[in-house]
Amino acid sequence: MRIFNIGGRTHVQPRETMRCNRCGLEYLLEDTTCTHCKGMSNGEIIEKLHVPHSDQQDSNHKIGLWFLVIFIVIVVLMGFAF
Repeated sequence: MRIFNIGGRTHVQPRETMRCNRCGLEYLLEDTTCTHCKGMSNGEIIEKLHVPHSDQQDSNHKIGLWFLVIFIVIVVLMGFAF
């Protein structure tokens, strides 16, 4: 009897995955081929999977720099306050 098992949830074992050699994403071992790049050419994989990921990384980098600048401004302003 579990006292802290709220909601009756049990621990779910993660399923085994394998990394695809073509697209670099992981897919379940139960599947015979990668579900992400199945039926796609190498050019389509780059266009549909890797380019959006690179754009996402660029935007994350930009917002990270903005947070750094805002942090530095706040620290400088707090330094002048004391």
